[in-house]
Amino acid sequence: MAVADKGPSGVVELRALYNAAVDLGERGEFAAAVHNLLKIIGIDKYHIDAHTVMFLWSRQLPESVIQPLAQLWADSIAPGIGIDAAEEFVIEAFGDRLDRYTLFSELAIFELRRGRPQRAEEIFSVCMDDLDGQRWEIEEVESKYEKAAEAYDENPIHVEAAALFCRAAGAYLAEKTGLLIADAACGTGGLARHLRPHASKLIGLDLSAPMADQARTLYDEIVVGDMFQTLPQLGHSADVVVCCGTTYYFEDLAPFFEAAAAALKPGGLLIFSDCAAPEGRGVMVTCGGTKRFCHSPDLLRDLARQAGFTELSYEIIRCFQLPGRVWGFKR
Repeated sequence: MAVADKGPSGVVELRALYNAAVDLGERGEFAAAVHNLLKIIGIDKYHIDAHTVMFLWSRQLPESVIQPLAQLWADSIAPGIGIDAAEEFVIEAFGDRLDRYTLFSELAIFELRRGRPQRAEEIFSVCMDDLDGQRWEIEEVESKYEKAAEAYDENPIHVEAAALFCRAAGAYLAEKTGLLIADAACGTGGLARHLRPHASKLIGLDLSAPMADQARTLYDEIVVGDMFQTLPQLGHSADVVVCCGTTYYFEDLAPFFEAAAAALKPGGLLIFSDCAAPEGRGVMVTCGGTKRFCHSPDLLRDLARQAGFTELSYEIIRCFQLPGRVWGFKR
C-alpha cells in the first residue's frame, strides 16, 4: 500500500486526518468529514477506510452535492480519471478483500443517488460470493423477527423501504380498487397503509407471531405461519400477492413462485422485491451485512415461467439501503 512508503510522518498525518474525519462525522459535521477523507484519498488512494467512510457519510449529504462529490472523489484518486474509471480502480484494488462489503454496498447506494440503478447493481455484485453451503433456518428467521418486532417500525430504513416498494408497486396497482391483496411476510404492516386504498380485503401473512400481532389492526385478516404453506390456503382467491424484503432468505425461489401461484386468481399479480445476482450466475450470497441470497434475473424468470407467470417489468430501487428490484409478474 502506498501509505507504507510515506514514512512515519506520513503515516501520522494520515492517521490524524482519518481520526479527525471520524470525529467530525460523529458530531454530524458530514461535509467537513468528507472533505478530510478526500484529502486522505489524495495522499493514499489505497486507504480503504477513507473510501468506505466517505461513502457512508455521504448518505447524510443533500442530493444536490452527490454528483459534484463523485467527481471530487474521482479526482482525488487521479486528476481527470473520471467516475467510472475511479470505480473500476476501487473494484480492482479492493474487490477481493474479505472486508469489502461495506465499501461496495455504500458505493452502490451512492450510484443509486446519482440516478444510475443498473450501475448500482453492478457495484453491489462485488459484495457477492458463490454459494458455500450457507442457509437460513426457519427458526433463525423467526427468532430474528421476534426480537425485532417491538422496535421494527421505529427504524427509518424500514419505513423508507416500504414506501419505495409501494411506490414501485403503484405502477401495477394504479386506479385499481376492490382487490383482495395478500401481503406475504407482512411484518409489522409497513405496506398496509399504502395498499389499503386498493383493497376490499387486505390479508397479512407472517412467520413471526410477535410481528403479526403488531400488524393485526392494519389488516382485515392476519395469518401466522410459513408463507409457503399459508399462501396456498387462499385457494386462487387473491387478486394480488405482494412480498417486500423477504425472498433473500431463500436460496431456492421455486416454492415461493408455486405458493404465490396457488394463492392468485388467473390474471392475478405478483409483486415482490429481490436482490439481483449477475446474469448467468444463478444464486449468490452476500459477503457481509445481513446474509442475502441474490438471484440472477435469468434464473428468476425461468422459475417464474415454470410456475405459470408472465413477466411484466421491474424497477431497481433502494431497498433496505441496498439496490433491489421490484418485480411484477402476472399469473
